[in-house]
Order: sequence, then C-alpha cells, then structure tokens
Amino acid sequence: MNWFNEHPVLFALVAAGVAIAYGIGLAVWLLRRPAGTERMQEIARAVQEGAAAYLRKQSTTIAAVAVVPFVLLGVYDKLLTDAQRRAPEVLAMKRRILGI
Repeated sequence: MNWFNEHPVLFALVAAGVAIAYGIGLAVWLLRRPAGTERMQEIARAVQEGAAAYLRKQSTTIAAVAVVPFVLLGVYDKLLTDAQRRAPEVLAMKRRILGI
C-alpha cells in the first residue's frame, strides 16, 4: 500500500495505459464482428442519421449559447472602458457645477 503513496503518478500512467489498451482491444474485437443482417444495417444507418442530425442541432445551440455571452461581454467591456476613459471629464464637470 505504501508503494501507491510513493508513486501515484506512475500508478496513474500505468492505469491509463491499461485502460487505453483495453479500449483498443475492444474496438478491434468489435470491428471484426459481422455487420449483421440487412435489416440490422438499415436500422444502424437510421440511428447514424438521427445521431448526426442531433449533433448538428446541438452544435448550433452550443454555438449560439457561446456567442451571445461573448458579444455581451465585449460590449460591456467597451462600455466600461469608455466610461473609465471619460471619468476624469465627468469628475471635472461635477466639480465645476458644484463649485468645488
């Protein structure tokens, strides 16, 4: 048990390597399997088409959700920068009006 405390990064790297090797082995095994009947392949194509449509919709939604805050933050930053730039002028005008 002490070895794990002394070598946590090595343990994590070995565990990651084992997981990657298992994933590659599983993918190779799966790709060697038969494609299935014509009906199964037809269903698989329909599922792929639906998944592609779903991912397109998700990408569009995520893009819109990401762009709106980006633009709003840019506008806010511009307004804030302009206000900070004009602050001395506004302060001087207030002093003139108040006679300070």
